[in-house]
Amino acid sequence: YERVLATKSSNVYYYIKPIWIYLERLEKPKEALRLANQAIAQYPTEAMSYNLVGWAKIYEDDFEQAEDFLYKAKAIDPNLDAVYLNYGTLKEKQGLLSEAIKLYKKAYDLGDGNSISEAANAKYKSIIGKIREMDYATVNANVLQTSN
Repeated sequence: YERVLATKSSNVYYYIKPIWIYLERLEKPKEALRLANQAIAQYPTEAMSYNLVGWAKIYEDDFEQAEDFLYKAKAIDPNLDAVYLNYGTLKEKQGLLSEAIKLYKKAYDLGDGNSISEAANAKYKSIIGKIREMDYATVNANVLQTSN
């Protein structure tokens, strides 16, 4: 993918797949950030460029800068589905599950059945499952306390 970027990077969207591989498969956020910064250098007016840096910053646990870059991306294109997916991921990692749910729903709606929409749906369902587990744990803990 990096060779393709070197020869044919006429579109910022070519950066998504290699960054995804570095983040999700290889767990190399520094490499992902390197490519995302390259995207900003080549496409400084594209919302996706800032979204890519924000995405990489989430995986480096640099939540403050991640939010700054995602905010810039959203300001450039408030309808970019990927921004809401990454904002949701950020909020989820910060433990703000209700905010994450809203953001995943927005990404799902904007994605209109694309891969972002599918990813947002999976993350949404994962959070709902976690919340249900927490609810059950709370109920079980309360039941155990009252039975003692």
